[in-house]
Amino acid sequence: MAFPEKMTLLGTFINLVTYQFIGLILITAITILISSKVKSPLTGFALSAASVFVPSFLMDIFQAGIPHKVLSILSVSTASTPNIMLKLAYDGFFGSFWVDGLVIVMIRLAFAFLCLYLAYLSMKRVSQ
Repeated sequence: MAFPEKMTLLGTFINLVTYQFIGLILITAITILISSKVKSPLTGFALSAASVFVPSFLMDIFQAGIPHKVLSILSVSTASTPNIMLKLAYDGFFGSFWVDGLVIVMIRLAFAFLCLYLAYLSMKRVSQ
C-alpha cells in the first residue's frame, strides 16, 4: 500500500518523529498522573502498562467506526505511528492529512497538559 500524500522521505521522517515524540510526551504525562494518584509502585506500574497496551487491544476489537477513531487519537503506543499516518491519509476525520495530523497533535498535547496539571494538583494536595 503506497502512501497517498506527496512527501519526500525527509518530510515523512519528520512527521514520524513528531508523532512519536508527541506520543512519548503523552505516555510520560499519563505515567506521571498515575504515579501521583496511586500509593503502591506495583499498582502504578500495572496501570501504566495497561494504559499503553489496552488501547492497542481495543483497536483490534473495534476496527471501524467512532470507537476506532477515538482510540487512534488517544493511543499512546509509538509502535503504530506509520499505521496512524496511513489511516489519516485514507480515512481521516476532516478529509485532509495535514489538518487531521494537526488535530491529533493538538488533542494529544492538550490531554498531556491536562494529565500533568492533574498530577500537579494531586501532589500539591499531598504536600500540604
